[in-house]
Amino acid sequence: MGRGAPHRAAYLAHAERTGTGDQPVEIRVPAFSSRRDPQISAARTGGQGSLALDTAPPPPKLTVGDFIQALNFPEDPDDTDGFRALRLALKAPQAAPLIRAAQDVLTLMSQNGLYMDDLEPDHPKPELWRRFAAGEARCCAARAMPRRMAGRG
Repeated sequence: MGRGAPHRAAYLAHAERTGTGDQPVEIRVPAFSSRRDPQISAARTGGQGSLALDTAPPPPKLTVGDFIQALNFPEDPDDTDGFRALRLALKAPQAAPLIRAAQDVLTLMSQNGLYMDDLEPDHPKPELWRRFAAGEARCCAARAMPRRMAGRG
């Protein structure tokens, strides 16, 4: 087992303990409804009553720190701050797809015996970053892959 296995094991233990693992994901679509307010008279509004729209409350605000902590995933089953940040990020509409995709990638990698802690990134030289920033994407493609995946280690 790789060094990344404890993180995955902590996630699975927490999911098993809370009953959140392997359950279908519920996708909520914002719903709008109308209601009549009996306090407003039709005469006051020019003969036509008004309809108030009920909207769902906005999701809780996700801070940059919570987002980064969520992307690091909980360290062990007792990492309450990590699980809090992960739940908060999964409720944020813009962050949730990225978090779910990261979970999926880590799960697929672990099924093949690959763990992020086992991979050593080959840090590119500043010259490559400058060429990439200038628009040359091909200069960094092979260098951005971890050595193990590129067959160099």
